[in-house]
Amino acid sequence: MVSFIFVHGGNISTEAWNERTTGDPVHTSDGLMGGRIWDTALSALADQGIQGYAPTLGDEKISNLTDHITQICSLVHEHDLDTIILVGHSYGGMIITGVAARMPEKISHLVYIDAAYPESGQSLYDMMLSGGQDPSSYAGFVPDPPYVENCI
Repeated sequence: MVSFIFVHGGNISTEAWNERTTGDPVHTSDGLMGGRIWDTALSALADQGIQGYAPTLGDEKISNLTDHITQICSLVHEHDLDTIILVGHSYGGMIITGVAARMPEKISHLVYIDAAYPESGQSLYDMMLSGGQDPSSYAGFVPDPPYVENCI
């Protein structure tokens, strides 16, 4: 059975989410969206009888890229998933690339949605610089551990 795992990028605040989207405003107890950004997709999959997961990544101030990759690999093991479609948005592309490198036999497809597609040894920060972007020019983007750690 195919399962989807959706991986969000940076943990956007509900305030920023509500400013950028339409529909009913979202409010959470911690003020962050995390994996909740995928709720609509998970609901649509469930309506079709398809299993999906959208975990909230560990705090980016104290977790790094390796921690996030390990978190998704642990979810795969915990739920004994075999045929997986990994979907990554933004920084989530770094994570799905790392997960696929660790367990290629379990991954059927990788889907990058406006996501980082790193080469081995690149960090998200490096990718932005090599693309002619100044990471510091993005509001709220700081060189936290997940964004400066090199991908596998």
